[in-house]
Amino acid sequence: MHYSSNTIFVLRHVISVLMGVGIMIVASHLSIDIGPVPFTFQNAGVHLIAMMLPPGRAFLSVLVWLALGMIGLPLFALFYSGAERIIGPTGGYFLGMLIAAPVMSACQFYWYPIFNGQKVFRPLRSNISTGQTGLNTTALFMVGVMGSAIILVLGFVYLGYFYCGYAEAFKKGVYPFLIPSVAKIVLTSVVIARFKLSKIGQCLVI
Repeated sequence: MHYSSNTIFVLRHVISVLMGVGIMIVASHLSIDIGPVPFTFQNAGVHLIAMMLPPGRAFLSVLVWLALGMIGLPLFALFYSGAERIIGPTGGYFLGMLIAAPVMSACQFYWYPIFNGQKVFRPLRSNISTGQTGLNTTALFMVGVMGSAIILVLGFVYLGYFYCGYAEAFKKGVYPFLIPSVAKIVLTSVVIARFKLSKIGQCLVI
């Protein structure tokens, strides 16, 4: 059976987005209930997606995961679902994930890492294939920390402004997650670099 290049492109697009959604589902269900903001591996999931998929597909993966959870599928932490989770105390963290995914992905697909001795930026149009910049473990860690910071800051601001005040928001929604977030980013950085996950993701992009 012959498939046109456009059909193959669409299939790869759909498969890569569904792969991202799957990663977010697994990362969400690795969770512990410790208060208004549960401990999860969601920031690690976003890191994995961003290093494997270009910005648009990374964004879509998180967006589709959120949309499916909003309509009632138990895809969020602790198998929760529903729109109330999006606008509840954890709403800012969800927004942070939606923003962090394409931002981190842009670092992998369009910017050279400082620690690889390359230029910091490269043109969006160049002879180097997207996703082939080969971020080393240190650069992967820096990108992951940046993404986690986006998620935590937006979650902190949202939780503090709408629910419990900034002092309490930091105590319950930021402080308990600082060291675990760094540990998770170290883990995902090593895994991404060791198993060349960016190259695997590239197979679904080109």
